[in-house]
Amino acid sequence: MTNLSGVPFPSKKVNVASDGPQGGGMDSRRNQISSKQLIPDGYKQTEVGVIPDEWDAISIGDTATLIGDGIHSTPVYDSNGNYYFVNGNNINNGSIKLTENTKRVNESEYQKHKKNINNRTLFLSINGTIGNLCFYNNEPIILGKSAAYINIRNTADVQYMYHALSCEATQQRFEDGLTGSTIQNLGLGTIKSTLIPFPKLKEQTAIANALSDVDLLLSELEKLIAKKQAIKTATMQQLLTGKTRLPQFAYVNSDESTEGELKNKAIHQTSSPTSNQTTGTTPSQGKKKGTKPSELGEIPKDWEVVAFGDLFEQTIHRKKLHPDVLTTFVGMQDVSENAQLVTQKQVPFYKISSGFTYFEKGDVLVAKITPCFENGKGSQTHILETKIGFGSTEFHILRAKNLADSNFIYFWTIRDCLRKELAGEMVGSAGHRRVPFLAIQNYQIPCPPSKEEQIAIATILSDMDEEIQALSKRLSKTRQIKQGMMQELLTGRTRLPVCTEAK
Repeated sequence: MTNLSGVPFPSKKVNVASDGPQGGGMDSRRNQISSKQLIPDGYKQTEVGVIPDEWDAISIGDTATLIGDGIHSTPVYDSNGNYYFVNGNNINNGSIKLTENTKRVNESEYQKHKKNINNRTLFLSINGTIGNLCFYNNEPIILGKSAAYINIRNTADVQYMYHALSCEATQQRFEDGLTGSTIQNLGLGTIKSTLIPFPKLKEQTAIANALSDVDLLLSELEKLIAKKQAIKTATMQQLLTGKTRLPQFAYVNSDESTEGELKNKAIHQTSSPTSNQTTGTTPSQGKKKGTKPSELGEIPKDWEVVAFGDLFEQTIHRKKLHPDVLTTFVGMQDVSENAQLVTQKQVPFYKISSGFTYFEKGDVLVAKITPCFENGKGSQTHILETKIGFGSTEFHILRAKNLADSNFIYFWTIRDCLRKELAGEMVGSAGHRRVPFLAIQNYQIPCPPSKEEQIAIATILSDMDEEIQALSKRLSKTRQIKQGMMQELLTGRTRLPVCTEAK
């Protein structure tokens, strides 16, 4: 171990039998050490692990002027009330989340049930969902029983306390003290007695500022991703319905027939890309293509309304594999709610049951139990690790015909309008409802006549997907960095320069 200048700390041994942590339930996640490990000079062993000599291990109760929870009864709701009834499920990521579904109460109920909270109050979810924290920012609220409030003393930094209570070690201590079986509960007594590392106020503030800077970066990344998602959704609406045409497809070529229009081409007719289609350039001069009425509303004049099933094969033929060949297996648990293939297993073919669903890279997987989708081709996040895979029997497979593009199919399947319609078409008894393949086949969509335009549309949307995925990876990496910072700063393993200079 070294100090900030890189010079190794002198070390001393610890006798765990006489100087080690007391009590049970502590493990390596809590900075625990064994008798063979060393404690650096300037540090000490405590109930919360090894911390700097000038730090204390202090109970949360000793940092607070008041700890309590919300009301244990149901208030009289008033949809026109100005005050919100907040429970633990409204506490998330540092703030209170209020929606149009959050219950309200009037002034009379507020006065009856209000708690003694202020700008130094933290809220903590304590029932069902455990350990979520947020600050009180003077929102007009009353609390339910699944939310606790902690009023922080002036001798503690509120921001530091937020991070100290949300760190992994403290959350584990909360978990160790849970009561209840069906619905778990974090009691106020457990909160009060839970120990945390506690530096001097100046160091608390320095640590809190460093971690809050990372929180700000995380917040900005989340906002940027949300903005990019909204742009992608709007772009999908425009491009997939033909309301906006890409320039290389929006104009009649000057060498077209004297009638000044492109003749409609059947969806299954072969067409070769022109130079301006493949390069993305706008045709030199020409009349802009118009629109025409259809059963789906106005669509481009050279598009047609087709059954979605016209784009993919009705029969999937399996390839024979050697028994020892590794192949991909995907279950419902491997697909996220936003249609991402998050995990995939590699298994030898001889372990695959004959009844499992067969698919190949580029196929679109449609979950029968809920209308969510996955594409084995698509953007980087959708690439399978093998060319051939198998899924549980809970998937339909959409394989693009030669003159249709699988990515174009994929982006249609993740549109909310299709999901909602398929949800309404589910059949079966309660607990066994499934999306029938026929409902997917019969769904009507506006479709460009050429595969080239389908590919161009899908490419734009795939590029957006990749940008969002890159930002999401950056967000995930930043979260990991913050977790590492918390582990280092909240245990004193790493000291900020301003803190060491103040010693």
